[in-house]
Amino acid sequence: MAKNEIRIQFSGFIIFAAKLASVATGLAFQYMIARSTNPQQYGVWFNVNDVLAYFTILAGIMPFWAMRFVARNERGAAKTGVLANLAISMAATLIYLPLLPFITSALGVREYISIYMIITAQIIELHLLNALEA
Repeated sequence: MAKNEIRIQFSGFIIFAAKLASVATGLAFQYMIARSTNPQQYGVWFNVNDVLAYFTILAGIMPFWAMRFVARNERGAAKTGVLANLAISMAATLIYLPLLPFITSALGVREYISIYMIITAQIIELHLLNALEA
């Protein structure tokens, strides 16, 4: 084995360590948010992230297949993956916007509707982030 080749085990370990560090910093962030907000605000913040998860659940499907096709040297696979994920994010956003009044009234947080509007940008951002990371 040549010295300049990337060892798969080592790169996999680096990715695993980064994910583990991400979990630790995420827990620390949760603790900071919980300590600095009142219970109602923390509940709204938690529900915002729950609602976001429902509309970004499909974000990882296209990047998975795009990464496989890029590895096989298929032309245009990366661009197709990004554009397809962008289309999925637009569809998810267009489904989310009409449901927003129903979601906020069901959760009893109509006064926080402006915070729930931020999710529209996050839906698109998370889909594109997943596509660009692949």
